[in-house]
Formats: sequence, C-alpha cells, structure tokens
Amino acid sequence: NLTLTDMQIVLGWCLFSAHAIIWDEAMSTHRHNLEALDRSLKDICGNEQPFGGKVVLLMGAHLKSLQ
Repeated sequence: NLTLTDMQIVLGWCLFSAHAIIWDEAMSTHRHNLEALDRSLKDICGNEQPFGGKVVLLMGAHLKSLQ
C-alpha cells in the first residue's frame, strides 16, 4: 500500500530524472499552474534556473485562447 508520502517521492523522482516535460494544452491553463511547476522543479532539482533547468515544451493552440 503506497502512502501519500510514497507517491510524492515517486513523482519527485520522476520529475528529477526527466530530460524534458511536455505540457499539452498549456495555453488554456491558468498561469499559476505554470508558476507552481516552475517553483516545484526548482525545488526538486536544486537549480534556480527556470523550471529547474529542465526542457519544458508548452503546446496548445494559442489562437484558441483568443476566441
């Protein structure tokens, strides 16, 4: 049985070891979600570069958000 702490450790390890993060429909999400990802990756990776130095590919149709 995995506890919440165990799941957080596994998720943190996955984010730490990832080479890139692909976020689809990023243009339709609130900016606070991107800021939270940025802060979390900086903390997990111990790196103050944007997104903890990870490559983050933000995808989505930016023109949809203008409609």
